[in-house]
Amino acid sequence: QAAGTNVSAQNIPPDENAFVFPPFVLIGPLVKLLSSQGCSFSIVMPDLCPCKFWWPLVERSASSAFRVCLKHEMAK
Repeated sequence: QAAGTNVSAQNIPPDENAFVFPPFVLIGPLVKLLSSQGCSFSIVMPDLCPCKFWWPLVERSASSAFRVCLKHEMAK
């Protein structure tokens, strides 16, 4: 039931929650875009080490966060 595939070409209403799983290189620009629209969003992204430039931006935008799994916990 997705409204579309290119979230950057949409205007997300403030009462909706965008669920995004962007390529790593688009995380920073996407967080800035969604934050500027004033909508809530759920983003799936890696916890990379060392931290990428977008990590502080994501932390400032987050109202909550949780870890899905750790690398060593993934099924083989």
